[in-house]
Amino acid sequence: VFKVNPQYLKDDRNINNQYNTEKVDNILNLYIDLCNDYEKIINITGFTFFTGIHRDTLNNWVNGSRPGTIGFDICKKIDQMREESLVGLQISGKNNPMCYMPSLNKYCGFNMPSPAR
Repeated sequence: VFKVNPQYLKDDRNINNQYNTEKVDNILNLYIDLCNDYEKIINITGFTFFTGIHRDTLNNWVNGSRPGTIGFDICKKIDQMREESLVGLQISGKNNPMCYMPSLNKYCGFNMPSPAR
């Protein structure tokens, strides 16, 4: 819906083709709920496919904004929820928990357990 109709997420005043960050935040909450319902990993790539917002736009929000703005908070929420979804999938019993450890190690700073000596 949003990818083919990006005007739904745009600011109503249509200044410089900006996104309405409050609408985007609401859609992010919907995306998080859908990922949790279907046991999928929450990530920035999935969110860009879901909304049609270009990844560079999200990167500009996190790099060009100050902490506390909605755009900055949206990007940080995606990062935090990615870790939560990976941990949740690890304990859900759907797959072997070890298949999520490389992602947790690389992106979230978890340490992979080493084999017993």
